[in-house]
Amino acid sequence: MTLNIIEGGLPLSVSTSYAVETIIGSAKQSPLDPSRIVPNPIRELGYYNTLMVDVRTLLRNVLGSLDKLSSAPTPRSLTTVMLEEMDIIRELVPLNVIFFQNDFSRIERLFPTLLRTPNTAKQKTLSSLSDGTISSLGLETSILTIKTSNLQVDSRTVAYMLSHNPYNLTLVDKITDLTLIESHTGVTKARQDWYTKYYKLSGISLERLPLQRELLAILGDSYMFRPAAISIRKELAAIAEDKRWTSFTAKPRIRADILRGSEPLRTLYKAVEHKLD
Repeated sequence: MTLNIIEGGLPLSVSTSYAVETIIGSAKQSPLDPSRIVPNPIRELGYYNTLMVDVRTLLRNVLGSLDKLSSAPTPRSLTTVMLEEMDIIRELVPLNVIFFQNDFSRIERLFPTLLRTPNTAKQKTLSSLSDGTISSLGLETSILTIKTSNLQVDSRTVAYMLSHNPYNLTLVDKITDLTLIESHTGVTKARQDWYTKYYKLSGISLERLPLQRELLAILGDSYMFRPAAISIRKELAAIAEDKRWTSFTAKPRIRADILRGSEPLRTLYKAVEHKLD
């Protein structure tokens, strides 16, 4: 069964193509949007030695690029497309390419009330299809599966990461430098811009919030964590402003500042800290 995929300027699903076009500096234009200008990356390609690709992001991009007239996707047909795209990415990108997935089973077990879960029939069907595809893909090729709270890589790694799940950005404390690349736009974001991945708090800037696991579990995002009560999130943002945190503020200082806060904030922080340790 062949799937009809809408491609970008490269022979990849349109969203993945946008990301790779930025990485390699491709000037090719997407047939879908001939007027699109490829964003300039933060740094030149030679600065990096690794590209880390979340296979669930790759899958999401394939599903989002299916032509309306395409046959219905199955784990087998999606696996075929993903294997082809993985080969193309390896050929096009002159970096060490690591395809990975994060095993969230422990977090799902410990955070049943804080996690976003599929609710509608359509969401449940898509979740089942995605899980089946990733399992099928793992039987066909080598995928790095992260099962601990930290991703173990060479400390000299300077990487791009292609992932739509903000939690993955919190796993790479030992990497020399990491740049997020967003697939739908091809825009690159350094650590000081990762605060945009938190669930928005109306009228309040989260620019001072570094992206950390415990903070993500409290503030929430649009993919994995539900946001905590708005009063707690507002207090956390106020502490960040008052204590003048930055995107590089270390966890011990953040912890100390939070534990001087209200009882609800302290209790929630200690709970997620214990479970994410």
